[in-house]
Amino acid sequence: MPELVTSQLLLDLELRPEATLTNFLGRVPRELTVEQPWVYYWGQSGTGRSHLLQAICHAWQSNEKRVMYLPDPGGVTPRILKNLHQYDLLCLDEADDVLRDASWQVPLFHLFNELRDNGRGLLIAGRTHPLETRISLPDLRSRFRAMSHVEATELDEDEKQMLLHQRASRYGFELTDQVVAYVMSRCARDQQSLLRLLDGLAHESLRQHRRVTIPLVRELLNL
Repeated sequence: MPELVTSQLLLDLELRPEATLTNFLGRVPRELTVEQPWVYYWGQSGTGRSHLLQAICHAWQSNEKRVMYLPDPGGVTPRILKNLHQYDLLCLDEADDVLRDASWQVPLFHLFNELRDNGRGLLIAGRTHPLETRISLPDLRSRFRAMSHVEATELDEDEKQMLLHQRASRYGFELTDQVVAYVMSRCARDQQSLLRLLDGLAHESLRQHRRVTIPLVRELLNL
């Protein structure tokens, strides 16, 4: 099977249908939406980095562009990079580990050059600012210096509440304002913790055949 077709099959399996720009809460950085993005998007877990990268992929696909999204390149070998310069947009998500891996650095350097020479777009996401990542290959470090560095930001309180309602709707149930207020006052307020709690509520609601109420939240939090 041609590698481009194989990569497209991987893409179809990995992009979440609900990860769209319409569903993204927070500010979409302008640098990610230009005609030819060349961006490193970094920030702590739970700030919507993966959602936004996939949303950009959906937007490009809707314009009949060929896109490739690698959600965790650390789980494969550098051979996956072969021929990826053929795509109009390449997105590497959770890239911290491979950037520090010496076996990936030369293939990445050559891929960056091929993408740039062919006028392609590149979006990379990770937890750490790229210039703080231990990249041993000087030429690759210079490529990262030339990229735009955009930090993912936390949602404000209203946006976090909207996120809870949105995730609950995706699971097929509604959260009352009272439940949301209780969660926000008792749970860690970072986005990852809030979503982890909501995932647990959805599981327990289904397992126990119960509505998501304050008593169920209290049980899950062991309060």
